[in-house]
Amino acid sequence: MFRKLNENDYTKTMDFLGKDPGLNLFQIGDIENYGFDSEIQTVWGSFNENEELTGVLLRYRDNYIPYFKDEELFVSKFREVIQNDERANIISGEAQMVSPFKSCFERYHERDVFL
Repeated sequence: MFRKLNENDYTKTMDFLGKDPGLNLFQIGDIENYGFDSEIQTVWGSFNENEELTGVLLRYRDNYIPYFKDEELFVSKFREVIQNDERANIISGEAQMVSPFKSCFERYHERDVFL
């Protein structure tokens, strides 16, 4: 299942992202600061058959940040969201998380940043 997340998903989302807090620093901070659905931010989640969160896609303004555990389950859903958003301009994250979405952008410039 793939859907927009809301305040009722807060604990489940933070527990999922908190398993790798260094990698998910921006998602965690953005959710803490702006919640799940504001004009500048939207958060989607992917769930397995046991209703466990397996992926989070966060949009902050024109920037998308994907994080997932099993690429095969929902990359197509994440890709669909990004491709249907005319604001989508940037994708950020770990290289293996970002690579499935490079084709969503007309122009793509890659920059490695180390935290």
